[in-house]
Amino acid sequence: SLEGWSDIGENTYEIDQNVEGEWIDENSPSTEGYAMWKQNNYAEYNGATVVKYYSTLAEALSGVTSGNTIKPLRTLTDYSSSTPTLATEKTITLDLDGKTVITSKTITNNGTLTMTGTGTLAYNQSEGLGAIANYNEANFTLSGGNITSTRSGVVNVNSTGTIRVQGGTITAEVNGIYEEENANGEIIVTGGTIEGTARGLYACGNSEITLSNNAYIKSNISAAINIPGSNVVTISGGTYEGVSEVALATYGTGNVTVTGGTFKQGANGYSITLRGDSEVSYGGTAIGTSVYIAENAKVNIIGGTLRNEDGGTDNRDTVLVRDSAKVTITGGNISKTASESDRYAVYSMETADVTI
Repeated sequence: SLEGWSDIGENTYEIDQNVEGEWIDENSPSTEGYAMWKQNNYAEYNGATVVKYYSTLAEALSGVTSGNTIKPLRTLTDYSSSTPTLATEKTITLDLDGKTVITSKTITNNGTLTMTGTGTLAYNQSEGLGAIANYNEANFTLSGGNITSTRSGVVNVNSTGTIRVQGGTITAEVNGIYEEENANGEIIVTGGTIEGTARGLYACGNSEITLSNNAYIKSNISAAINIPGSNVVTISGGTYEGVSEVALATYGTGNVTVTGGTFKQGANGYSITLRGDSEVSYGGTAIGTSVYIAENAKVNIIGGTLRNEDGGTDNRDTVLVRDSAKVTITGGNISKTASESDRYAVYSMETADVTI
């Protein structure tokens, strides 16, 4: 018997490539037929028992029974013409099991999908949303494994569901996590690494965002956390790094509460920029350079550390407030260690309102 290949019946076969051709029934030589065999690339598990094999990820997500687990059987390139889609009523686990799956299609998640294992799901297209897209009330959890993408990593499209990152890594050439304008769900990051060349977390909608514990979010060009939407954001821990520019940027109508976490400045930017009509309560740790507060932002600095240090391309005031921004400082440690004598711990200009 040959493992790894199957016909439309129950028999399995294994050969080196896809094969189609004539066959003869050995028990009845006068009976001839024609068959196409397809490779078994994924297995569906109920506990430790294999219950079914599939050729493509699209077939696997379509055929899997809710509660079961899909595992790739080998490292492979899956360029199926069909879009992998998980139905609303299904709750499944995709265990990468140490394998790499390269795909040209975004996984459309309408159900509840959890990714585990130590392998890699690699989205490899110059267009499209990215590796995984949540729709409707979909929930996605990354607890292990790696997502790499030439676009975004995980996207909330019009979802009222949840993106949850507990472990693993997301590495994307655009956004690590991207929330579109019509999304109104939750984004919860308690661990793992999220890295986007443009932005680590880009939230344009209305979702509640919670960042804590060992979360690590990084951007190589723009902001590690970029909030242009009307999100409610709570940050109580984690590390956020803008390699080139900003660790945290708000310029929408969101409400942001920071009680912990470390925000690292990039070579050309600020640790934190707070703009638009956002309302921010800040008590974290910003290291490297300053905080820029402008436009109509309302900011309460209630604690934490704001420290401006030499080392960037230029040295700035630790807290710079301008335009019609309003800032109230009731706690925290704000210091200036930059060498320029004309720089200040807090500097207010134009019609800004600062109360200390």
